[in-house]
Amino acid sequence: MKNVVALSLITLLLLLLISMLFLVQAQGDTSIFVATVINNSVAELIKVVVPDRVILGNVTIGRSSEEVRVWVNNTGSVAVKVTPELINTSDSIFNNLYFRKFQTRNFTKIGEFYFNISAPGNGKTYEDEYFWVLLNLTNYTGPTIINATTYEAAIRFRAVKQ
Repeated sequence: MKNVVALSLITLLLLLLISMLFLVQAQGDTSIFVATVINNSVAELIKVVVPDRVILGNVTIGRSSEEVRVWVNNTGSVAVKVTPELINTSDSIFNNLYFRKFQTRNFTKIGEFYFNISAPGNGKTYEDEYFWVLLNLTNYTGPTIINATTYEAAIRFRAVKQ
């Protein structure tokens, strides 16, 4: 009788182990698939690339620099309106920056000038535009400059969707 009970317990344990193996295997027969779905028709990217430096050359108080052509690339996905802004608005020298889109038009002071760049199209990775800039010190009334001094200013190009 003891043998029958022991055999029954062993059989029951074997059945339990076998059923657990099948349950474990059944849990491993599924995978979770994860995907990020992008709808290009609504994904809008605003990004412009500007030169690291623009050299305006030697400028004498009471005169203007030569005009310099500056290129800006739209590497985003939408057409943009770009406005150059002086980061330090109290800068007495570079508050005299003037811009224009075409050499046949009048100049506009920094902070008031803007231009548009189309979105890249037809498989292009960028669309570019240029403008003209000069430093006009003809009416400069800032602090006295004793000797030739090199000045620098940071200009932010703020781009917004057209």
